Amino acid sequence: MRQKIIGQQNENELVLSELDQLEEGDEVLRALGAALLPTDPAEARATCKARLDFIKGELDRLDHGLKSLEAKRREQEGLRDKAMQRAQKAQRAAAQEAARQAAKDGAPGAPAGAGVSGAQAKLGAVASQGPTV
Repeated sequence: MRQKIIGQQNENELVLSELDQLEEGDEVLRALGAALLPTDPAEARATCKARLDFIKGELDRLDHGLKSLEAKRREQEGLRDKAMQRAQKAQRAAAQEAARQAAKDGAPGAPAGAGVSGAQAKLGAVASQGPTV
């Protein structure tokens, strides 16, 4: 969209520069559909300048919109990062609490030496691998 408007701006700037090079008595023709109609050079300049003003306004509006969207994107990224940090912190706290509880209860999955002898842990590890062929 922005590139299209910039293309229109360049085209109108070129037309305006051509109009500025006109000499007294030169004829200006304007395309209206398939017909070329004679136009007053002053009117053509005024129309071209008005188009350029409009185009500049559109570019400013687009730039403002892009800056606004970029600011919103950065804000959302910050919120997402904070939420991810909170979730990771909660997950670590839950894992630590589960490990503490398991160590306290002597449950399976507890750290080595927490209610299970080394030999029992090895037997459990071998049994969980299943039979070997």
